[in-house]
Amino acid sequence: MKRWFLGAWFFLGLVVLSALHVPVSHAADITDVADSFDYDNKNVFDFRFRVSYQYMNTSAVIGRERVLQTQQQFFEYFPELRVTHIRHTMNMRAAIGLYKDLELNLTIPLILSETFNSSLTPEAQRDGSSLRRDGIVSADDIERRRTTIFGDMKLGLQWGILNDERDPYSATWVIGMTWTMPTGWVWNPNDPNTLANGGGVGRGAHVLTWHIALSKRLSVFEPYVKIWYSLFITDPFFREQSVYQDWLQAQQGIQQSYAAAAQQANQEAETLTGDRKIAKQQEAQLFQQRAEQKSRFISNATDNGLAPSHQAGFVMGTEIVFWERPSRQQKIFMDLRFIGIAQFEGRGFTMFTDIIADYRPTQTVNGPPNDLNGLQVPARASAIMDHEHYFTMMFQPAMHFVLGKYGFLRLEGMFGTTLPFFLTYAKRGVDTNGNGFVDLNTDEVYPFHTRELDGIGKRVQQRDTFIWALQFYAGIQF
Repeated sequence: MKRWFLGAWFFLGLVVLSALHVPVSHAADITDVADSFDYDNKNVFDFRFRVSYQYMNTSAVIGRERVLQTQQQFFEYFPELRVTHIRHTMNMRAAIGLYKDLELNLTIPLILSETFNSSLTPEAQRDGSSLRRDGIVSADDIERRRTTIFGDMKLGLQWGILNDERDPYSATWVIGMTWTMPTGWVWNPNDPNTLANGGGVGRGAHVLTWHIALSKRLSVFEPYVKIWYSLFITDPFFREQSVYQDWLQAQQGIQQSYAAAAQQANQEAETLTGDRKIAKQQEAQLFQQRAEQKSRFISNATDNGLAPSHQAGFVMGTEIVFWERPSRQQKIFMDLRFIGIAQFEGRGFTMFTDIIADYRPTQTVNGPPNDLNGLQVPARASAIMDHEHYFTMMFQPAMHFVLGKYGFLRLEGMFGTTLPFFLTYAKRGVDTNGNGFVDLNTDEVYPFHTRELDGIGKRVQQRDTFIWALQFYAGIQF
């Protein structure tokens, strides 16, 4: 850990050094910003367009908690499924310079193909799968495929505050903000409208991302660093997608029954006197409290149906220039970068989503006075689940060919992994009154907790994740 810490500070030190200055034809790709009205550099107007194709393959093992036979208080994670996610994406990005070092850009993604596959691990074939036995996974081998579909567009604004081409004693410094819009069909394998249109790939949320990037040319090296933070905001249109209507109607029925019982008790209290009247008024007050608690419970379920977590990350790397001709703005360089991404706790879609698309966890509806006692109803209509925070690390090498003032080519690879984390992590609830446990039939109960998946000893974990990708870029600019 100390080596990583010292290495990070050393790298940041290189970025901010400004003692050396070598004339260059372009800034580092990660800090290159379109600008216009730049009369000093004879650049009145700047427009850029790039197209990229990406093939991404993510594979992981899905394990489930099991109690160790020798020590009942400890768990092991038995590997049950091997899951693979393959995605073919084409991104079209246009950028225009609004003023000196001020860029407005738009990215339009097209998901050409997306496939989820799962199969039993050799261990599960030998000893049996608890996910299959409990009916959570419907088959030993599952494949779900989506066709071409429009993804979530991104609108961004970047400003190059400092530029080492203009000031040789400073690093290039860029800040920016990107708005990801929920323009694509939501990734919900249980939505018939989504499936009829080829399968959703959108996340159903507005994402606001802020970033800052620094780079500095030092001889043939151009080290850089970028840090970003993303805030996810649920679109109200998608909030109730995860709530099964029969379940919601059952909960509303209970709330109405409580409210009706409170009203009836108050009416009966008017006809009574003395202690009997006081007892009936207390009964009415109890029913009224339960009605209000159930109302808040329903509100939690509908408002938090899709509540994605926030994200933060960084990029550290350097460009190594092999050859360049500044007079013609030509350059060939290798780009080596390390990426770290932290995804925090929240609700969302994961690699497990499509695999359990047919599963419906049920809940028993209880509570007086109603006719729904003992009714088993599905708690949610989709496989949106609570997940634990997790961290992803990736290494990304690339070869970049600047062909001249008007175009470039880039070939990029990526290899990475995600540290193990829980895919099913919904809490039983929150003890708000301090009595030491979660009170049933109150707003303390978290609406999406299910014993089959979220209970201790039954949770599902993603392990041994391996990510690799290939990406090709081509771009022109005027």
